[in-house]
Amino acid sequence: MTWGELRARDEALLEEARQAAEAVIDGTAPGVYLPSWGCGYDPYRLLAAATDQGVFRLALVSIRQAMHPEESWAKCAHCMRLYLVEAYGGTCSPECFAVRSNFLDNQ
Repeated sequence: MTWGELRARDEALLEEARQAAEAVIDGTAPGVYLPSWGCGYDPYRLLAAATDQGVFRLALVSIRQAMHPEESWAKCAHCMRLYLVEAYGGTCSPECFAVRSNFLDNQ
């Protein structure tokens, strides 16, 4: 897969989580939960009230991980994009890898 295809795939996976979350918020489907969330964290409530795009996307990843615990998601240390780890490695793109490598080389 190309980098563009990987990004499109990640966005489609998060869109699937958003649609599932909307059904939970609307009361038309049961939610999935992870025990590690504890009693104080409810990503569905965050999604319903989120005004910050970063909070919204992190809540989507939480829901996606509850739906598919076999997936590992990360946030790129350079551009802060959320991505499915398995296909990328340590960064979300060759550009971000180059920036991160240059940063580490100059430390």
